[in-house]
Amino acid sequence: MKELVKIAFLAGLTALLFSCKKDTIEIYESNDPVFTFNGNFNGEEMAYVAGDNGAYMSTYTSIENGVNVYSGSIGTPSTSISIGIFDGNLDVDAVHLLDVIGSIQPGFSQVGQTSFELHAADYYIGQSVDQVRWIVNGIDYGLNDLLIEEPGRYNVCAEITYLDQTVRTVCNEIIVGYAIHAESMVNVTAQNGILVGTVSSLLSTVSSVDWYLDDQYVSSGINIDEQIGSGTRELKCVITYEGGVQQTKRMLVNAYEQGKNFTDFSFEEIYQMSNYIQDYSLKVSLIRNGIEYRSDLTPNNSATIAISGFDYFGKNGNGKDVYKVNMSVAVNLAAAGSTTVYPFEFQTVFGLEIE
Repeated sequence: MKELVKIAFLAGLTALLFSCKKDTIEIYESNDPVFTFNGNFNGEEMAYVAGDNGAYMSTYTSIENGVNVYSGSIGTPSTSISIGIFDGNLDVDAVHLLDVIGSIQPGFSQVGQTSFELHAADYYIGQSVDQVRWIVNGIDYGLNDLLIEEPGRYNVCAEITYLDQTVRTVCNEIIVGYAIHAESMVNVTAQNGILVGTVSSLLSTVSSVDWYLDDQYVSSGINIDEQIGSGTRELKCVITYEGGVQQTKRMLVNAYEQGKNFTDFSFEEIYQMSNYIQDYSLKVSLIRNGIEYRSDLTPNNSATIAISGFDYFGKNGNGKDVYKVNMSVAVNLAAAGSTTVYPFEFQTVFGLEIE
């Protein structure tokens, strides 16, 4: 279950976060500090002013399982505090974080709250398949049964070895642990040289459908009825929904050897979507005395964040716009492999880069 936090946004707050490369902001010592941090970690006070006594402020975007995490760090080489916000609305290209930052109510992310699995035997018909190897983002996840245990946006490929030792691969994007805003199933029959298929959706309104065979355009419309001849072909279905969501679903079809068909497995992402949704969730980390403490390693159902200010600062060394965000946070942290929970409260003026 997604753990919500209390959050207060400054009225009119319309922008926050982004970058491509970690970039330390050049700040000189000043009587009028710009980026500051004052906090208490498990009873220990800490305070930093970027530009003074070796303290720095950096802005960057990291990528976690294919999802942008818009982040900033403040501190010194020995102690640093990082705050990141995960991207959201992954399947709606038209929605930008800047469009929703003033209205979202994020929780804190937590590991171990979602999973996704596929079983090869559910997607082929007959006895023509010897084995299926699952490849996720280029990494071998093993034979026949697939388990993904972290939220993210994944490119999942099924490398199918048939009994005649021919090999075909089909890939689909799978979103795990994030909101999915449209769903449909592609139902296909291939026999006697004829391919018949249709797209059906119970919850979403489909605007258009384009069909491709081996990446060559064939036709448009909810239905397809084509003579495809012999051989195993890749059928691609590009579905556009009202609201801007677009999905691409791929499968393998053989109109003379049904045992070589491999049906669409991407629809599982909607049926396995859990109550834990990581869209726009926050995470906080502290590196202190060589140990990293993280908010996502412990429940944070009572954590709080209040944003009380947002101002333009200027450009960093990469030529990106940097904004100041004034926030107060109370959260729990834990170290990997430990059950000890540490309270962490702080007030900070943080630098964030908007791309």
